[in-house]
Amino acid sequence: MTHFKVGDRVFGETLKGGAFAEYACVPATVCAIMPEGIEFPEMASVPIAGITALQALITHGQIQEGESVLINGSSGGVGHFAVQIAKAYGAKVTAVCSSKNVDFVKSLGADQVIAYDKENIHQHNGKYNLIIDTNGNLTHKDYTRMGQRGVMVGFTTIGHMISLLLRRATSKFPIAQFTAEANTKDLEVLASLIQNRKIKVHIEKTYSYKDIPAAISYIEAMRTKGKVIIVWE
Repeated sequence: MTHFKVGDRVFGETLKGGAFAEYACVPATVCAIMPEGIEFPEMASVPIAGITALQALITHGQIQEGESVLINGSSGGVGHFAVQIAKAYGAKVTAVCSSKNVDFVKSLGADQVIAYDKENIHQHNGKYNLIIDTNGNLTHKDYTRMGQRGVMVGFTTIGHMISLLLRRATSKFPIAQFTAEANTKDLEVLASLIQNRKIKVHIEKTYSYKDIPAAISYIEAMRTKGKVIIVWE
């Protein structure tokens, strides 16, 4: 049973069943109705990165209104959603990005921005209720020095992840690690935030499906500001 009907415009995500397909069959439980007036390319950019940001902040980070959060890696897909979601939930946001993306991240609503190429984040002494690491280069010492609790979203190398998880196992400092999973409820939250202009999806580049290798190469360079999308004409 599903509350959707034929012709509904929906968005969602699944990690099962191939990649770069023009058509896919997915359970209704990983979909939600698109907001009015928003087009498919924009909403296709939302689910994985948006769900990851939402669950990192709300489900696992348990951010509360008035709390402070440091978001490391704030200009990419997950990061640019995380800044906006944190602000929508009433948090005070300090964002970390390169100096060339400072203005972009400020435009997302960040209260303070740290340019990692001008200030060494591994020596930063700010204090925050929550640390969100989408870049994946923070050490266990970084979490405990700056935060009260943390959520690890990404990691730079397998070795770094293993090292951090081993330190977490022998420490009382709470660091959550998770794999985001779409569900209708969380997708509806994102749709509502977009409908109410609390979130704006930034699409940096649009590629044709004929140029998928070029799109992947651009993403792998790890300099994406916001999202990259692929369209089927």
